[in-house]
Amino acid sequence: MLLTLIGSQILANYDIDLATSIKSAGWWQGSVVSEKRLQAPSTEDSGEGWWIVASQTCNLYNPDFCKIPVVELISAQLIQKLEKSYSRGSNPRTLHVEAIGNGSTVYFEVDIQKRIWLNRAELASIGSPDYEVVDSSRDSPDWANTQWLDNFAGWIARSYTRVTLPDEFNSILKDSKIQDVLDGKLMRTNKLYGIYLNISSASEEEWTGNLGLMPPPYFLEISLVTDEDEDPEPIVAALKKSLFEDKISTKVSGDEKLSRADVAGRCGLTIRPAGVTGRNIADTSLLEIKTSIRYTLNDFLSLSGD
Repeated sequence: MLLTLIGSQILANYDIDLATSIKSAGWWQGSVVSEKRLQAPSTEDSGEGWWIVASQTCNLYNPDFCKIPVVELISAQLIQKLEKSYSRGSNPRTLHVEAIGNGSTVYFEVDIQKRIWLNRAELASIGSPDYEVVDSSRDSPDWANTQWLDNFAGWIARSYTRVTLPDEFNSILKDSKIQDVLDGKLMRTNKLYGIYLNISSASEEEWTGNLGLMPPPYFLEISLVTDEDEDPEPIVAALKKSLFEDKISTKVSGDEKLSRADVAGRCGLTIRPAGVTGRNIADTSLLEIKTSIRYTLNDFLSLSGD
């Protein structure tokens, strides 16, 4: 749902005073304002709606209102507490963030599919924001998991850069229950920096097209990357056990219990123990990460039925 809140007249002048007013009022990427103050259209949810500034701060302060006439905001709703599954930034459509303001800390659920564009000059006329989504100090405990603004900005960016994998590949991950492992408690550890996939065609004919259109069969390699002071081997061993040793029941195998890797093999996805590796970020090169696909950055909801 894309709404438009652009007035019939947009300033077409170079106004330093107006830009200074926006800056003085404390507007920033991550600023939060109620829809009542903004006089924005209802988000169709019960209770008071909120909007979070998504545009970069440099665009808010630019004095050229002809070049940058509008600011983008994303819809949010107050919630009682954060849920980890929505706070990591891996869900493509919903994010939970913490915000501060008026001497209190509050939590918001952000819906990336509800946005508006506001005449930027209006920011100078509605006063200061109600709350701010900010990063915690690096000296604070658990700072790596409380970089709320950085997570918010990265989540927005990934909505455009997320790699779409083939639907057939997604189906195999789901049917073999490999996806359950990658999304489950085993991989939800603060020690893990990221899960990276290398996907290639197992067909005799070379595939040169778009990855999202690659047909089965596939080869899959998984690389676990931990923080620099963490040993990846225990996590790698746990993942290998889940993939190659544990026996499960699936629709594919019927009454026969098979390993997840064996089920995936029947569906057209080959994964071997040697293809599951781990290292920490100190031992990982940028080239290795660049040539892989980060699992949490992929759209695993691309199937039309999901």
